[in-house]
Amino acid sequence: MFSASVNNQTPDFAAPPVILNVTPAPIPLNDPQQVITAVSTGLQKGFSVSILTEGGTLLTTLSGTTQLTYVPDSSIFTFQTNVFTSAGTYLLRIQNPSGASGGSVPSANFLVTVAGVGEKYYPSGPKA
Repeated sequence: MFSASVNNQTPDFAAPPVILNVTPAPIPLNDPQQVITAVSTGLQKGFSVSILTEGGTLLTTLSGTTQLTYVPDSSIFTFQTNVFTSAGTYLLRIQNPSGASGGSVPSANFLVTVAGVGEKYYPSGPKA
């Protein structure tokens, strides 16, 4: 006789985080003291933030309480960094820590603009 069982448990997947807004816009060029604020959804304790060139080259990954300020159960985090040394566009990406399912899906890339005083800039937003 043939016997089969079905596992009806819901997989342990969390929705990926989403970056909704970043201020200031534009981010000032070469100002490592500038506090950058991001509004997002889906943050989990232990998340990290990667900063990439628009071409996708990783510049740095920020994590932990010394690099990111985050109030648990809020949608806002802040950071300071010295990687914005050239005017232009950069990408931000959030990665939640791996869960019981063995991994997590990163946020979509969020486009930010870095500009010097008086430079023309383009609005920030999700990057397809």
